[in-house]
Amino acid sequence: MAVLAALSLRAREVPAGRASLLTCGLGLLIAVGAALGLTVFARASNAVLVGTLALGCAGLLHLLTEELLVEARLVEEIRW
Repeated sequence: MAVLAALSLRAREVPAGRASLLTCGLGLLIAVGAALGLTVFARASNAVLVGTLALGCAGLLHLLTEELLVEARLVEEIRW
């Protein structure tokens, strides 16, 4: 993911130093989020873990269907 972010920044002609700092910052945010999640959910019950995973899955499914529906509206219908 960090490599894709760096390539995307370089494609937008962001200076190499700034792209490097932003990529390192992204990696740091991921590490901090993982550590925070570990401390928050270390003693959570199974119901809380299942609820959190279910909410995350529902959110991802919502985003996926929104993107697919937008793309589906842009394509012409094929009449069989």
